[in-house]
Amino acid sequence: MAGEGDVNKPVLKRPPGPQAATVAKTAIQVENLDVVFGAGAGAVTALSGVNVDIPEGGLVTMLGPSGCGKSTLLRAFADLVPAAAGEIAIFGRSPRLAREARDFAFVFQDATLLPWRT
Repeated sequence: MAGEGDVNKPVLKRPPGPQAATVAKTAIQVENLDVVFGAGAGAVTALSGVNVDIPEGGLVTMLGPSGCGKSTLLRAFADLVPAAAGEIAIFGRSPRLAREARDFAFVFQDATLLPWRT
């Protein structure tokens, strides 16, 4: 019979063709960000020339010693400290507009709103 010998023949399947690369939207884009506290001779530059793109759904870890600017960068994202120079875009909006639109949430390291809680 025709086809009887095909039972033990290996079946070769081609892998699916190349799929269109999914392009993730940029959730946070930072270009040449500077954050400076104070003015004049007493000014302290906390961040200088920071550039970063974080894709939507991305997982990012910031590592560094105490005082290197990790929290300052997060506070700039959240519109809690102003940028002295550069640009920040949160889902294409300024940090102020993104905050007002509730595009993100910010959780403080310490219980700043309820200092009595331990």
